[in-house]
Amino acid sequence: MKVAVPVKDESLEIVTRTGRAPFFALFDVTSDSYSFLEIIKNGHTHHHDHGPHNQDEGQHLHGDGGGHGQHHHDHDEGESFKMDSYNAQDVEDHRRELGGLVDCQFILVRALGPNMGKALELSGVQNRQFKKGDGAKAEELVKKFQLEL
Repeated sequence: MKVAVPVKDESLEIVTRTGRAPFFALFDVTSDSYSFLEIIKNGHTHHHDHGPHNQDEGQHLHGDGGGHGQHHHDHDEGESFKMDSYNAQDVEDHRRELGGLVDCQFILVRALGPNMGKALELSGVQNRQFKKGDGAKAEELVKKFQLEL
């Protein structure tokens, strides 16, 4: 099955906020093996500027852009994060921008906003949340996910 992980770049370092990841690493995963397929660009990140981010410390500020309003979140080390509400127009925008992710059966994430979560759900892509302590690189999450199969 095809599995995606939000990453920073070719280093395959995991990005905490899925919708803000510059790239997605794609893997082919079975119960007894996995292989790296490719990195694809996140079609959503090119038009949103949400203000300053500090993903290493688990803080981020959303600015006035992108229809998300302004709010601040703090997250403890290793804490999973998922917002509860979503906006229908933002969900549709995310869904149109999923690109190569629609061929994936799963996406492995640390945090998933409500709009991206709903867009993935509507496209048939299931998500599995992992904590920061589960790994810093995409391959580490893929190995953990593989144990669930």
